Amino acid sequence: MAASLPIFLSFPVHENNAEIRWRKWISRLENLFIGLNIKDIKRQRALLLHYAGEDVNEVFDTLDNTGEDFAAAKHKLTAYFAPKKNTEYEIYKFRQAKQTSDETIDSFHTRLRQLAVNCEFTETSKEVKSQIIQGCHSTRLRRKALREDTTLEGLISSARALELSEKQATEIEQSDKQSANAVRKGVGKRRNGPRFLQTQTDHNVKKKNTCRNCGGDFPHANKCPAFGKSCNSCKKLNHFASVCRSKRMDGTSTFKRKVNKVDNYKHDDDRDSSSDDGYVFGLRENTVNKVQKGQPKINVKINNSNVDILIDLGSSINVIDESTFENIKCKPKLSHADTKVFAYGSDKKNLKLMGKFHATIETDHKITTAPVYVMKGRYGNLLCYETSVDLSIVPVISSVADKHEILCNKYSDVFNGIGKLKDEKVKIHIDGSIKPVIQPK
Repeated sequence: MAASLPIFLSFPVHENNAEIRWRKWISRLENLFIGLNIKDIKRQRALLLHYAGEDVNEVFDTLDNTGEDFAAAKHKLTAYFAPKKNTEYEIYKFRQAKQTSDETIDSFHTRLRQLAVNCEFTETSKEVKSQIIQGCHSTRLRRKALREDTTLEGLISSARALELSEKQATEIEQSDKQSANAVRKGVGKRRNGPRFLQTQTDHNVKKKNTCRNCGGDFPHANKCPAFGKSCNSCKKLNHFASVCRSKRMDGTSTFKRKVNKVDNYKHDDDRDSSSDDGYVFGLRENTVNKVQKGQPKINVKINNSNVDILIDLGSSINVIDESTFENIKCKPKLSHADTKVFAYGSDKKNLKLMGKFHATIETDHKITTAPVYVMKGRYGNLLCYETSVDLSIVPVISSVADKHEILCNKYSDVFNGIGKLKDEKVKIHIDGSIKPVIQPK
């Protein structure tokens, strides 16, 4: 008794792409013959017509000169399902193939291989490699391939490594973004709370221990030195000009200074602002591409796009203008920004923001991630102090509060008690007409 035949799906004649489907179907049938050790050509022909199905048999009956063996039947059916090809059009389709945003390099490679089948290339691997270089969406891969002579296998290997690193970096950046958003929500509740050059802890300590009238240590052992004194700036009583928060007699602000230097950074407390008005940065209006002599300007990569940017140690946020954002190759999706941003020299209104995005910022030596705000118009670009430190562009600068604390700890005995002078004679002048009294405790 003959063994039962294995199950093998018939060929659907009336579906699209019959040629490609027929080549795949006949290839699987030949693999079945090898697996079952069927070598007789007449038996192979019979199984071909049996497995192909009723529709294929009806087509086969209309063909002439079908022969007596498997090869002749296969040739006739292949000619029927594969109409005359236009090689130039097939090459055109191959050249138009581009990698989609959600397509892996392996999927793109396979798709190019399938398109190349009908192009009759003499060196298919060379053509596929060339098309990957032209059609891939990774600029880093393209530049690497143009810079280094590599094989198709080497190119695929590099692309896989880049895809893996991009995926891992995205996961890290998303995690950092969530942490940054959580911190920003807490900071946003405080009025006028920018990130100064020192840490937030040091900033709070300094704020608690500094007198707002004289600028000295608080509390005072006696009365404030500024009490009863006239301010040289606003002419009002009970405070010094160094801590004056009013406007000068000529209408200019006391604290209107350049913020391109660390020691000149000040925060204007008199601005009308909401709880989200937390950032002030050193950007002048109508000064696009006018970098003064001595101001540091470098080139960084923001999301793999080269950007000329000014290092502003007084800025608490990273800013690019609309023109720069439009030139970024892989434009990220902007999210809403509630923060109010003011330009240096503009006391009337805050600058209009298009939104913000979380970016990868890199130099030749280091890479970091940070939020970047996009401004409407053309004002230029700023790199804030915090990001400059992360990229090792500028060193971490110790604050005045840190130095003050170090001195106090080093000479702690000097700052305890009321103090005394050794080996000094002091003559105390006493008015004899005044009756002495005992000071009650």
